[in-house]
Amino acid sequence: MSENNIPENNIINKINKNKIYKYKIYKHKIDILFILIIAIFTSSLVYLLINANDQLGIYCSDVFIYLTNSLNLAGYPLGKTSNLYLSPVICVITSLIFKLGYIDQITIFTVTGIFFPIASIGTYLLFKLKLNRITSFFGAILFSSFSLNILWTANGTMDIPAIAISIWVIYFTILAVNKNPKYFLLAFPLFVIGFFTRYTVGFILPLMFLYILFEIDIIGKISVLRYKNFKNFKKSILVSLKKLIKSNSFKYFLVGILIALAIFSLFLVFLTNKGTDLTFITQTQNVVSGDKGSFIDPGFKPEPYFYIENLGNFISSNSVEFHDLIPVLKNPGILSYFVLVLISGGALLYTLELVFRSIRNHRNKNNDNNINDYENKNNYENKIKKYSNKAIYLKVLLAIIITITIIFTYKQVSSIISEILFLINILLIFNILNYILSSNNLNNTNNLNNLNNLNNSNSEDYNNSNNSIKPIKDLNFNLLMISWFFIYLIFFSFSDVKVDRYFITVMPVIAYFGAYCLDFLSSKFIKFLKSYKNKKQLGKAFSIKNNKDNNSENNNPIENNINNNSNKNSNNNKNSNNRTKKSNNTKNNNSTKNSNSINNNYDNSDKDLVQSLIAIILILVFIVSAFSSVGIIPSKNKDIDGPIIISDWLKNYDPNYDSKVIWTYNTRYYTWYLMMNVGAAYEKDIPKLEKNNVTYYISRNISKENYTIENYTIIKKYNNINLYKRNT
Repeated sequence: MSENNIPENNIINKINKNKIYKYKIYKHKIDILFILIIAIFTSSLVYLLINANDQLGIYCSDVFIYLTNSLNLAGYPLGKTSNLYLSPVICVITSLIFKLGYIDQITIFTVTGIFFPIASIGTYLLFKLKLNRITSFFGAILFSSFSLNILWTANGTMDIPAIAISIWVIYFTILAVNKNPKYFLLAFPLFVIGFFTRYTVGFILPLMFLYILFEIDIIGKISVLRYKNFKNFKKSILVSLKKLIKSNSFKYFLVGILIALAIFSLFLVFLTNKGTDLTFITQTQNVVSGDKGSFIDPGFKPEPYFYIENLGNFISSNSVEFHDLIPVLKNPGILSYFVLVLISGGALLYTLELVFRSIRNHRNKNNDNNINDYENKNNYENKIKKYSNKAIYLKVLLAIIITITIIFTYKQVSSIISEILFLINILLIFNILNYILSSNNLNNTNNLNNLNNLNNSNSEDYNNSNNSIKPIKDLNFNLLMISWFFIYLIFFSFSDVKVDRYFITVMPVIAYFGAYCLDFLSSKFIKFLKSYKNKKQLGKAFSIKNNKDNNSENNNPIENNINNNSNKNSNNNKNSNNRTKKSNNTKNNNSTKNSNSINNNYDNSDKDLVQSLIAIILILVFIVSAFSSVGIIPSKNKDIDGPIIISDWLKNYDPNYDSKVIWTYNTRYYTWYLMMNVGAAYEKDIPKLEKNNVTYYISRNISKENYTIENYTIIKKYNNINLYKRNT
């Protein structure tokens, strides 16, 4: 029998391997299909947005700095070299295209627009680490359809490139921790590139370290070591650190950081050689010191809840209004409320389920006699358990105190201090929830032998990992996303200068929890329908059985006698039956397992089918919404057209304008539109015009007192802009 079974097993193994291989190919084909659809969809949006923004014009003044920086790097000495520290990555890429002769605003629109498909594909791959493919696909489409993202895509600003790089940095960090530490070689260098794309990417770094600490569970590890080796606590810490340093993960972690530092140094050398100021260092110092911005800034909004109040507009909006050349989304659409209700409902149900499950498991634990017997026999593990319970209460109290401190000191201390407190609090909350969830799993499985490994299992796995694949836990991933949201929310809400586009930094988090809650709520809904259906079927079955039993009872005496005789015979032949039962046990078990797996497969296929249908319907809805969001971008704006019209008119009026001295109210606009260096002049500088031999002066919103300038004549007006020429 065993010899015949060997080839049969080999054949079965080969068949299973082929099935697994085909299944993997099938899944990869689905991934490629979804990525291709995302790429086509987002590229279509980018194409439309490039045309729309080219027709509208540049409305963010920072874009003019990026354009003049790119011209400088391309060999055209325009603007100030001191501004080259601003987004050197995008400026270098744009300058390469400028060198080919394509000097136009469309160039920077295209360069920044390319990052939109990169961001959307990154969201799909990032979400797929935790969600199924169709739900991740929905999340990527949801992210791509947000009105805020669409408004600021392909318009020359750095927000979309920055978030695209941030998404991939987080993605590679998770892969490095859970799949292969070699991904650290990509994560840290890419972070530096993101930092020099937009400096707010710097807040991704603490999130990277936070996820690593989640995997180690540093607080839990310290707690266990302190209890187990209280006298040799320092020695235990040193031993653990030695294990960590010798691990394969730490080696790639360290190499990744060294490569990142090398790239960072190259950027500093490059900027220094170009003669730029390293102003980002000063900006960092201002942030740490608690600087809130200037009240004269057009984006001055001291309201602390600005971003939360406008969240609906950021998701789906029906109109755009310009306030001092700053576009503002207005009138949230019905899809905004759908996404907000989806996330709120999912979060509420998830929290309630977690609370009720913990209460139920706590009751079961107290009523379980087996656990009590085990605790009496194993005093050491019982002590650890009591110690853990006491420690967890202290941690909960500490987390509450830190939360209250953050709330009451918010905007009273630096945002950096608030963020540090928040990160410490998140580590505490992680340790508390990790303990509760682990205890719940323990009580459900009655696996008390693992009690001693509750707090340090994660750290040991991480320390001893040799490219081993570890599952990505819901708790780790979800808390990372929550931290991502609050780190940026705290920072941008702290500042009194608030602009819609700053919130793009957290839009991937909104998309993730939208997809996560869709998956969670749809699975709960399907489970509810199945349980309801099963109850009805069971009710019918019991009623039919009761009717049959009542009809057959005492009506067939012959059958009863036969049954009695068969029972006697079965008792007499018990030994022989036992032998056959033993030989058939494995077959029966296998058959029941197969039948159960078939039933489970049918259940899962039903669940996947329903979830897929729901997701596909929503995907189509949000695709339509995305294209409609492109339509709300206006094609004309007088304030945007003003500098263009004045510049074009001057070029035609005086072909030799570039040999004259020109002063203007805004050097950013006219340096680019006139392709020459212009001087800055405000109303207080009007008396200096003639002394400095200024031929043309361009003013905006000039007061009545200074409307008439001695020895200068207005030769062109448009909207609120005046072009003055010196009388000769």
